[in-house]
Amino acid sequence: MNADLTDPARINIFERWADRETVAAFRGSGTGDEQNSANRGASVAEYEIADIRSLT
Repeated sequence: MNADLTDPARINIFERWADRETVAAFRGSGTGDEQNSANRGASVAEYEIADIRSLT
């Protein structure tokens, strides 16, 4: 989670999951009423990465 460098009213959240089943279990039925009332908007994208190579 980090502040957006060009929009001070926005935060960016990055999540990395091993598989779709794990993220589906985490998300469950969605956010609760308290968090929904605090959210002004959301955009979700999913990217599938074929391979990862460490640079260290």
